[in-house]
Amino acid sequence: MRYLPAGDRPGLSAWWGPICLGLALLSWLFPVGGVAVAAAAVTCGVLSMATDRDYRLDWTALLGTPIGTAQLALSLLLALDATSR
Repeated sequence: MRYLPAGDRPGLSAWWGPICLGLALLSWLFPVGGVAVAAAAVTCGVLSMATDRDYRLDWTALLGTPIGTAQLALSLLLALDATSR
């Protein structure tokens, strides 16, 4: 059971969620390099949710991961469409 607040995480693990959300929003605002930035956002979100099981899930990771996944899917679909023509 996760019983400690996410904001009380020690060290770098406290920053995975905010980095995830920031990169996910950045990938939508500046779509150049969107695949790489979105993949980094999803990676940070998964790291935030998978590490430190004693702490609650970070809302920034829970919000940033699907936003990054959507940008990653859209970028890949557009790339596939461009190569099929």
